[in-house]
Amino acid sequence: MGETSEVNLVEIILIGMLGMFLLGFAVVAFFIVYQRRLLKQQEANQQIKEEYQKNLLRASVDSQEKERQRIAEALHDEVGALITTSKLHIGQIKPDTPEAKLTERLSSATDILTETLQSVRQISLNLKPPVLEALGLVAAIRSLIQKINTSGKVEISCSGPDELMVPAEESLGCYRIVQELLQNGLKHAQATEIELDIQQIGRSIQIDYQDNGIGFDFDKMASSDKGLGLRNIQSRLNLLNGTISAQNRPDGGTHLRIETFKSIQAND
Repeated sequence: MGETSEVNLVEIILIGMLGMFLLGFAVVAFFIVYQRRLLKQQEANQQIKEEYQKNLLRASVDSQEKERQRIAEALHDEVGALITTSKLHIGQIKPDTPEAKLTERLSSATDILTETLQSVRQISLNLKPPVLEALGLVAAIRSLIQKINTSGKVEISCSGPDELMVPAEESLGCYRIVQELLQNGLKHAQATEIELDIQQIGRSIQIDYQDNGIGFDFDKMASSDKGLGLRNIQSRLNLLNGTISAQNRPDGGTHLRIETFKSIQAND
């Protein structure tokens, strides 16, 4: 009887040890599988992040190249043609040119050179709107909106304070972002009504954009050529340490919220 009890006790101990071993093995196996899955997920997320960063860099480079091309075309088509024309007028001036003809040709050359100077000035103004530097971000955006509204095809409103404490570099970045938002709203969303709200919250600038357009699939847009505008915005936001969130409104249209966090100036 005593031997049977001892045998049962040994069996129980062995079964318990086997159970503990199996449980320990199962825990270790689960941990290994979980770690592998976690590693694969991290690798997948890293690939997605790297691809997204490549898209942002590509968008930034494309944007810069398009801007360079636009400037080059403007210089070639407008300034180049005017300079060539003025050169022709000046080239016709000879030592024996009658005084009346000389005066006429000099006057024509002067008029053309004046027009050339105006064209160069206009190209430089397009790089940085003078109203932005003179009156600030909000005034520049409202001036832009006023020009678009005169088309009669869209009604854009802008709410918020008249002045914001924004450094010049960030002011230009925010202005270009708003330009891109409005262009996307008109070109892709086909909006006829757009609302902008610009606020300064602490050291952050918050821009809310809403339209009554057709909306769009943000994930597909971000990964396609049609999403170049969104990637341009994101590349500018990276420089401003900013974020963008987007959603389609239940009643149709789009709502975008943009926040910048890069050292918005208050008198520190």
